[in-house]
Amino acid sequence: MMPPPSAAQDESPGPDRNLNRYFFIGALIGTTILFFWMVRSFLLPVLLAAVFCTLFYPLYENLLRLLWGKKTLASLACCVILLLLLLGGGTAGQHDKDQDEKTIHYLRALTSG
Repeated sequence: MMPPPSAAQDESPGPDRNLNRYFFIGALIGTTILFFWMVRSFLLPVLLAAVFCTLFYPLYENLLRLLWGKKTLASLACCVILLLLLLGGGTAGQHDKDQDEKTIHYLRALTSG
């Protein structure tokens, strides 16, 4: 019969073990950087979606209560209300062309010296 292997034989030598650990950490960091580089254009929309969902969730809950717990109808009503607010934002989306021209004239006067 062969003697059982000792604990010293189970462990790999120190420099190789450290090399494996450093390679793993480097590969992990490289993969993380590559992942964020690939999804960088999606991060802002996802973050804004999370903020808006959190912001308008109380509106959804109120609509759900008013519409007798019908989730589909409450979701539809919430989307329609938000769409109307977005498209018909009142005077907040209108520009004052006279003020724009005054600002351009003022900036040109400042830069011309």
